[in-house]
Amino acid sequence: KNLQGGDTAAAGKEGQQLAELFGGVEKFWTQHNRPDAIKWAGQARTYASEAAGSAVGGNAEKASAAAENMGAACKQCHGTYRESDGQGGYRIKPGVLQVIQ
Repeated sequence: KNLQGGDTAAAGKEGQQLAELFGGVEKFWTQHNRPDAIKWAGQARTYASEAAGSAVGGNAEKASAAAENMGAACKQCHGTYRESDGQGGYRIKPGVLQVIQ
């Protein structure tokens, strides 16, 4: 929303925060041995970083394109691994999580 509103500085900060969060998402899926989810989280992290850098550099168009790509990576993983919890929220589908020792 900050990109749409023209606040590239705030968008850059949020993009960097998202990139850091996606690093945690990669670790989570690594612990559960889901290579496709690891790949999507890595792509989302890369796109979030690109969006952040472009936003800070004042290139809202490039930042928006990276943000759209990030959203596409999110959508792939969410479509594969989450489902409605029946109460307006979501949860990870049963049987998806595997702990690797």
